[in-house]
Amino acid sequence: MATTDAEMPDHKALREDLQEIAARLANLRSDIDGLMGAAGATASHQAEALQDKASEALANFEGAVQREPLKSLAIALGAGFVLGIVLRR
Repeated sequence: MATTDAEMPDHKALREDLQEIAARLANLRSDIDGLMGAAGATASHQAEALQDKASEALANFEGAVQREPLKSLAIALGAGFVLGIVLRR
């Protein structure tokens, strides 16, 4: 055990260090909250863009089927036949 004041840690310096660490942690928490908000906004924007592209692809597909129904039916039958062969094995 420490027997003299010279051997005892400086409590004031320790307290200041702890306060500085606490302040830095608070700043880190604030930065993380900001990043999480930005990431959420970006994810939401990307989801909307993906949904728009999927809607556009579906509209294009529907238009192609309406323009050429026999060709679409032949492709569907062929795909179903191949899928049936693959799943049978």
